[in-house]
Amino acid sequence: AAGSNPNHSGLLAARARAEMALGNVRLGTQLARMLLTDDPNNVDAVELLVDAGIRSDDVALFDEAIELTRAKSAGDPNMTAAGTQIVARALLSRNSTFLARGLELLEMERRRNPSNEPLLILQTEVLIAMGRAQEAIQQLEAYCATPEGAESVEAQVTLVDLYRITGDMERAEEKLRIAEQLGPDNMTVVHARCLWLIAQQRTDELAGISAAYLSAKGTTPGTLAAAASVLAAVDSTAVKREGLKLFEQALSLSPGSLGIRLGLATTAYQTGDHEQAKRLYRDMLEQYPFNARILNDLAWILQESEGDYSTSLELANRGLKRFPEDPHLLDTRGTILAKIPGRLPEAKEDFAKLTSLAEENTRSKAKALLQLGRVCSQLNESDQARQHLEAALRIDGQASVLTPGERDEIGSLMQPGK
Repeated sequence: AAGSNPNHSGLLAARARAEMALGNVRLGTQLARMLLTDDPNNVDAVELLVDAGIRSDDVALFDEAIELTRAKSAGDPNMTAAGTQIVARALLSRNSTFLARGLELLEMERRRNPSNEPLLILQTEVLIAMGRAQEAIQQLEAYCATPEGAESVEAQVTLVDLYRITGDMERAEEKLRIAEQLGPDNMTVVHARCLWLIAQQRTDELAGISAAYLSAKGTTPGTLAAAASVLAAVDSTAVKREGLKLFEQALSLSPGSLGIRLGLATTAYQTGDHEQAKRLYRDMLEQYPFNARILNDLAWILQESEGDYSTSLELANRGLKRFPEDPHLLDTRGTILAKIPGRLPEAKEDFAKLTSLAEENTRSKAKALLQLGRVCSQLNESDQARQHLEAALRIDGQASVLTPGERDEIGSLMQPGK
């Protein structure tokens, strides 16, 4: 389309994004520069250069975008917005060089707009990502000492989060009380208290937290789902049920959201409602017959809760036919095959592949090695089993990634005669 109408900036930008999504960074960059030749203030083109720099780890491209923003932002609010997007992309990259460049750009913008609170909040996020949390706290405390900062719920909540992240729970509580006075029914305040309690493992005090979220102002399906995900991750069935309530409300507001439906199904299973979970996954499978997560989760539930190895294996096979290196599907199929008489060699193949795909010195690698060692032990391949189990223990010795139960199992499997 862009080729038939090369002067259409929207089509040209769309083509540039498509090229970069396909991995054609060089062509995407050329298209972005074509846009800038016609319109030096084209924000889309600046953001495309940033994406190209991050995708190709090219600092020069990133700097080119920053220089364009610096030159134009003083008189163009759209370019100031582009600068914010540059910093946001640097945050997502977690690249220290890009973060440092983004911080420089923010500091310049803040000199022009010293009372701009969103810029200050963004700057604290960058400083945290760079491991400079204390500096972020100092800047935000200085702002909160001003009349504007003292009345800002967002600034106070950000301080709560900063003190929580740095382990100063008493100071976090002080700021939390201030935030609760400023906005007792504010969604971000409710969430800040939730995270503060979770960080201290005070899960008993989370009873009824879903009601506080549901009555808070400013809730959206997305914010409810995000809060539900946090609660569902807590190792407490009671707290997971609080998350389930939030997923249910989020789904009532956004019934077509696949992410929310997946969260609800997973949490339903984790809280023991296997029938609801299966119904939800089957409904989703009708709409998304080749979704890897749906296929994997439903296969896992059927093999674990019903012992239906035939159906679960068919689902896992369907997923792996399209996604042959999906680690979750490999793990699920290996688990299923290990439970079917005569299929241990195939299970070994899946776990061996899973081990080769896993990143070094991670829990995923150690867990895959344990599974491979377990299957080798069942196949009476003692030497191979010991080799894999010892490798898992070496990773655990470096990073402490195994659970006590898994360590005990390895010890048992490595005993003579096993």
